[in-house]
Amino acid sequence: MNQPTVSVRMFDLCDSATIRSGLITAVNAGHGRISREEYPSPLDASIAVSIEIDGIQESFDAVVRIEIFDESGVDSGINPFTTAVNIQPDPAKKSIEFDSYLLSLPIDSHELEIPRAGTYRVELFVNETRLTYLRFKAIQEEGA
Repeated sequence: MNQPTVSVRMFDLCDSATIRSGLITAVNAGHGRISREEYPSPLDASIAVSIEIDGIQESFDAVVRIEIFDESGVDSGINPFTTAVNIQPDPAKKSIEFDSYLLSLPIDSHELEIPRAGTYRVELFVNETRLTYLRFKAIQEEGA
């Protein structure tokens, strides 16, 4: 049997992310930099994630992990976010062959501590496969 196909619909840093009626809303998405007077400092942003899993014919366990790396090669010390979801095919859905499932996760990472100024890479994994990444730059404000 074929494994389901996993694709990314949304993965972005934003001011806030919420779910209502199964839809994810990202407010002021597209953060590419944060500017702080001093570090360590909170990220003060959310991460909006929406993943489509297509071809579910039987129970499927999806382990979603987000890791943040310091691109300088220094260990960022930031703990990964991990959640596991068991997805069941929907017998009521009248699909020709397959079911698909939209998994939306608004992740409140406002208090996540960024240890120092630099460039960071936020990577999205599902079941140990890296699907995509985004970058942001943490900048030390001048005069600090």
